[in-house]
Amino acid sequence: INAEYMGEYNAGETKEAVFVRDMDRLEMLIQAREYEKAQGKQLEGFFKSTEGKFRDPFAVAIDSHLRVKRLADLMELAKKEEEKQEDEQPAAKKSCVSPKSTV
Repeated sequence: INAEYMGEYNAGETKEAVFVRDMDRLEMLIQAREYEKAQGKQLEGFFKSTEGKFRDPFAVAIDSHLRVKRLADLMELAKKEEEKQEDEQPAAKKSCVSPKSTV
């Protein structure tokens, strides 16, 4: 890579540099989201580190969409976990019934 282009990229002073930098950030978020889905872990740090950093209008729109979709997915996952716990709770209560005392 040409040193001039790297300097332009790092400075972020041209619309091309801004666009490329934003695409790098978006690619990182997309990968983080795929890992979250595949491994069932939340990678909040990746999303916090890029919050409010996008400058290109196209990238801002995609970032917004990714965050809304991620939030909806996380809420759905939390709802399923809650329902699972509720379903398991009565069974746990039944197994904890103590025998009647004969005293």
